[in-house]
Amino acid sequence: MAFAASQLGIKSIIVMPEYTSVAKVQATRGYGAEVVLHGRTYDDAYEKAVQLAEEINAVFIHPFDDKHVIAGQGTIGTEIEEDLPDVEVVVVPVGGGGLISGIAVALKHLKPRIKIYGVQAKGAAAMVESFRKGRRIEIEKVDTIADGIAVKKPGELTFKIIEEYVDDVIAVDDNEIIRAIFLLLERSKTLAEPAGAVGVAAVLSGKIDVEGKKTAIVVSGGNVDMPLLSHIVQKALVVEGREVRLKGVLPDRPIFLKEVLEVVSTMRVNIVSISHDRVNPVLPPGKAEVELTLETPPGFNIEQLLKELKNKGFEFKEVR
Repeated sequence: MAFAASQLGIKSIIVMPEYTSVAKVQATRGYGAEVVLHGRTYDDAYEKAVQLAEEINAVFIHPFDDKHVIAGQGTIGTEIEEDLPDVEVVVVPVGGGGLISGIAVALKHLKPRIKIYGVQAKGAAAMVESFRKGRRIEIEKVDTIADGIAVKKPGELTFKIIEEYVDDVIAVDDNEIIRAIFLLLERSKTLAEPAGAVGVAAVLSGKIDVEGKKTAIVVSGGNVDMPLLSHIVQKALVVEGREVRLKGVLPDRPIFLKEVLEVVSTMRVNIVSISHDRVNPVLPPGKAEVELTLETPPGFNIEQLLKELKNKGFEFKEVR
């Protein structure tokens, strides 16, 4: 939006929620737009944008519930068909529904038998609820890392199109989204924001049957703040079982920590960090709480490590 306006020499004001990623805000400003941050959710920002448009007599362009926006996004559908003429399944992220509406209309007219699936974040599944109940549902709150699709209520126009052209809409949770981002980054060298990775998350989790079918998944955005990306990578390592954290209470003597580390070293794991807390007021006198973060090799058995530690008299547990 900001880019198009700058190319045409038109002033643009883009309203976003206060917690929009810094990367997205900076990119939008870089394209010449004035950015107004308002509210905690998309719906708050939407109301502010309508208000501003009325106050300054500006043209309001809806981010998804607009036939021209939908038609523009429909060109993605025609590009998919051009690149993969025998495509059988297409998976698309869903927030308010503009993206999937355009893609579904284009592809269903080109290939009537094609299956179109929408994917939402579980913490903002308004379209999922609406699709199931056959009417637009407004959810009370949104709670997901996928801020780009965190919408409380589907669009009126988009919901009608989705009812007619989309085969199903499903939800994935934040851990599944994190796994998808991690896989795209590590294996495909593709940086996707949480909202853009939900389609991959749905396929990885087996929530959409694509076995033996020519499938296209739309990855629709890469606006990720570096601190969030760092958190996602760390969380993904834990979710994938490639990094584990152990916590236990030991006598506050150097020899005991040394013995714990000797047991750990026999399991061929790499120690990422050690936290040693002896001043926590809930600990008994003469005790220290130790937390270990371990990078684990393929085939690592956490239960075996815990058993070996217990045999040495150390009670540890895995924490997430």
